[in-house]
Amino acid sequence: MRHPIQTTSLNVRLRLVLACGFLLAVLQSGAAISDPHSIQAPVLKWQHGGCYASWCETGWYSSPAVADLDDDGTMEVIASAYSVVILDGPTGTLEKRIEHNGSRTWSGIVVADLDDNGDLGIVTAHGSGYINRIDHAGNLDWTKSPATNEFRSLAVGDLDADGNLEIIVGLARLDKLNVWVLEDNGNTRAGWPQLTGEGSAAGLYNDNISLGDLDGDDQLELVIPSDTITIAAYNPDGSQLTTHAMYHDQPGHDMDFWAEVPAYVDLAYETRGWGPCYEQSTARANFADGPANITDVNGDGVNEVVVIGNVHDCHTNPYTNLYNTPYILNLDRTRFNQGGFDWTTPPVNTGAPVIEDYNIIESVQANPVTVDLDGDGKLEILFASYDGRLHAFWLDKTEHGNWPYAVYT
Repeated sequence: MRHPIQTTSLNVRLRLVLACGFLLAVLQSGAAISDPHSIQAPVLKWQHGGCYASWCETGWYSSPAVADLDDDGTMEVIASAYSVVILDGPTGTLEKRIEHNGSRTWSGIVVADLDDNGDLGIVTAHGSGYINRIDHAGNLDWTKSPATNEFRSLAVGDLDADGNLEIIVGLARLDKLNVWVLEDNGNTRAGWPQLTGEGSAAGLYNDNISLGDLDGDDQLELVIPSDTITIAAYNPDGSQLTTHAMYHDQPGHDMDFWAEVPAYVDLAYETRGWGPCYEQSTARANFADGPANITDVNGDGVNEVVVIGNVHDCHTNPYTNLYNTPYILNLDRTRFNQGGFDWTTPPVNTGAPVIEDYNIIESVQANPVTVDLDGDGKLEILFASYDGRLHAFWLDKTEHGNWPYAVYT
């Protein structure tokens, strides 16, 4: 049986990020590497994969996937800007184009053995509220349209550890009802969509959804940042994750659930549920396009949530964006503070925006990457920011060596 490839935060993301627009280029080294510290110049292997004779579809933020769909020993590249294409990996030759009812593709392609039958399938989410399941031969198994706006978030995982994979999508619309869970046959799972109860949620304007086991029960929790100052988090049945007692019974702000806790930089404001936005400069984070990672940052066997917040001053009108910064959160929504690594206050003043004019440059998507850069068993947090730099924070809340790396000067 072939092993599934899932482009979710719980697994290694085998997304071949080689697309700019949709001019797909595969790079390979031109020579064998004799010096392990040397970096060989890349050689263009092929380009324009999936394009038409005289034009290419406009690409957005979707990352391709790579998998041996037909079990012939040769990898395929699966990508989508609007239509979905399956390309021969070594040559870039178009094997199949799948047309569908949805429009553009924002979230990454997911390839996985959805129903545990040994065959890989493809899952894509699109504009106009469409979700597609495509079989390993490129045939459209089903199309579902549970909403009318764009789905920008897509994740796949076995939420309840029953051997079947579920499909989770998030909607780019200003509505607290923003996340759907579908069974592998396309039917919406009971208890979804969410958020229907207490708390705040809004549109998901990036590929924000994260899945992972936070409480050690082998089932996957769902962490859903959205266009607000809170982060929603759920059990597989749609019930909300509860918070630490320090958030409970605050005057006028009884924050029993994750989706009720506002992410002020100052923990004192967060624990009481409000900050002095009307009186003075006050920093708090929004998570409209800040994906989460569920991962074990310090190697103790317990997963945490890493999420990038867009910190703004809520005293100004309109709000002034100040900087992007990572938050590390525990199961009970408290801030990470273990082993001498104190994240009760996140890193501050990491870098102001260079420019935020959408007509000049597309908005930055500060997707966190959590990886052990120095081999010490603890994870660093990397993210690109609107200050023109790629940041890398160690658990001591500092950037080591030559980090951050300036992409724009």
